[in-house]
Amino acid sequence: MNNYSFVLNVSNRGYDYYILNIKILLKDMKAIILIGGLGTRLEPLTITTPKTMVPVLNKPFLEYLILRLKQFGIKSIVLSAGHLAGGIPEYFGDGKRWGVDLHYVLEDCPLGTGGAIKNAEEFLDDTFLVVNGDVFTDINISAMEEFHKESAALATIALTPVDDPTRYGVIETDKNGRVKNFLEKPSAEEVTTNMINAGLIIMEPYLLSLIPPDVKYSYERELFPEILADNKPIYAFAADDYWIDIGTPEKYFDLNADLIFGRSKQYKHPAPGTVLLGAKTKIGEGVNLQGTVIIGSNTDVGQGAIIESSLIWDDVIIGEGSVIKNSIIANGCRIGRSSKIEKAVIGSRVRINECVILNPGSRIYPESVI
Repeated sequence: MNNYSFVLNVSNRGYDYYILNIKILLKDMKAIILIGGLGTRLEPLTITTPKTMVPVLNKPFLEYLILRLKQFGIKSIVLSAGHLAGGIPEYFGDGKRWGVDLHYVLEDCPLGTGGAIKNAEEFLDDTFLVVNGDVFTDINISAMEEFHKESAALATIALTPVDDPTRYGVIETDKNGRVKNFLEKPSAEEVTTNMINAGLIIMEPYLLSLIPPDVKYSYERELFPEILADNKPIYAFAADDYWIDIGTPEKYFDLNADLIFGRSKQYKHPAPGTVLLGAKTKIGEGVNLQGTVIIGSNTDVGQGAIIESSLIWDDVIIGEGSVIKNSIIANGCRIGRSSKIEKAVIGSRVRINECVILNPGSRIYPESVI
């Protein structure tokens, strides 16, 4: 009997039959990456660029997620996309260039986490991994799958410790890792643990039968509490490996710096130092690059400019004598000579004239002229 037929029979025979045969399904695990979010916390960068396509060390963030899954033998990957999805298929195609098979499922309107996986149900006929498209982590997926198998769980959620759990969904477990309770963004008084959902979840396809089609639905707030109420097993896999959510400009910059400094196992800087320059980028005479500086391709930095701890994307022109500190500048920007930009986030194709001073904290939206 093929796996797909077996899954269809599961829903007919019920949950107990499914548990007895769970090991049959644990083979050739697939993955779905949820990339349909609007990326509002990363605006204005995400007004014209999908969050998963923002460059990390001059490669799209999504490329790291795909290669990480491939490391663990996961080669069938579904991309559940929505906002600004158009540029993603053009770049990644069918995935063959990266040694994987990519499938695309687009949302006409946001469906939530549960609705997104239900929308991809035709591809998820076996045990599958759900990956949040804004999380970068070194968590060992193979060890997580083995734990999932041994615990006979319907879902296994990776957990990671954070300093401030009130910003996330907290998960309480017993001593064996079985989930007891979910607390979404608890107050400081409600916090009993600093372990949060790390954005990696292994699920069994049985769960898809519990999600209504074509509606906005959350597995965190609706599906999982329903399963707990029925006393069915959800387990948590705790890990303290490198983990970061790139949802804000600050965290997005931190990931670039962390990779440069080797804080993750997934990247080795090819040369000493904290500066990375893309192809065909020109650095003028007397330019001073300080701290972690990452500049994309086809960018021109005028003589005497100072760039400190900043991310500069592709096709940017920076005028002579300009100063850029602790800032992120997107594709196609033009910055006039002797301007000063500090702690700013600048969207694509912005034009900043000569001798402009931007106040710290400025966010400049695409196509603006300052």
